Amino acid sequence: MSLNDDNFLRTGRRDFIKRASLATLGLAIGIDSFSKIHNITPHNGTVDNFEINPFILIGLDNTITIVNPRNDMGQGTLHSVPAMIAEELEVSLAQIKIIQSDGQSKYGAQTSGNSSSIRRLWLPLRKAGAATKEMLIKAAARQWGVLESECYAREARVFRKGSDTSLTYGELAGAASKLEVPADPVLKHPADFSIIGKDIKRAEIPARTNGKAVYGIDIEVPGMVYASILHSPMIFGKIVTIEDSDTLKIPGVLRVIKCERKMIHRDAESVAVIATDWWAALKGRNALKVQWDNSNLTETLDTEDYFKKLCKGEGGRHQPP
Repeated sequence: MSLNDDNFLRTGRRDFIKRASLATLGLAIGIDSFSKIHNITPHNGTVDNFEINPFILIGLDNTITIVNPRNDMGQGTLHSVPAMIAEELEVSLAQIKIIQSDGQSKYGAQTSGNSSSIRRLWLPLRKAGAATKEMLIKAAARQWGVLESECYAREARVFRKGSDTSLTYGELAGAASKLEVPADPVLKHPADFSIIGKDIKRAEIPARTNGKAVYGIDIEVPGMVYASILHSPMIFGKIVTIEDSDTLKIPGVLRVIKCERKMIHRDAESVAVIATDWWAALKGRNALKVQWDNSNLTETLDTEDYFKKLCKGEGGRHQPP
């Protein structure tokens, strides 16, 4: 499933269902399109943690966890993506835990680029948050025997107007899971935004500055190997020969393989050095002797020449042949 293409719009209901590690009960709201959402048949069990949709998890202790499906490379998706959900769900950013998606297809493309994160997720994620909020309010109203208009949501709780009576989202989730998902939940007017567009500190900044943040390069799993890739100095250059005898002599180097990357204009070739650690992979890549051919290209772009032109102020956007 990809939020960046039409396959996302056609994904079936079963693709949105999550089976948590513990027995669960809750809502599973699938997004059929940018304007329609539906309920997935919930399953019964002991409530420990449940999924509202692939991007919202609510615990029995009212812990709200929001999944960010877009890689944050400094552009701020760890803040902006959860903010869209939190705004409509009526929870503050201080109340939520933000985690990065783990590669499962239900989270979509999980890539960053083309300034697409907000544009593509703006309505789907806001509607998911708004629909969830309306269902939680309806569940509370039924429990209290009052009209929904007599209730409102704030700070991960539903309150009864004119009193101190309230219920947490965690307390209401079971009842809310049995309700029909609003076909067209009411979205907040921009004038009523309390998160979006406001000057709010980004929660991940302290970890980025004190060294506690975990990046992709920090991850280790059993049996893990590392790869360092040598690309052609000319765009779309083709490999003629690979001389890897010196590379294979380096302790830790396991294999040298030819790679092919599918691209829009044409495929690009490269060579990957696989090793038991990053340093060995890097040294192995530097020891490679690869002969490249660009005779099939109508125009060439050499990396070193391009950098020289940039330094002279002669560079510009290169249009692939």
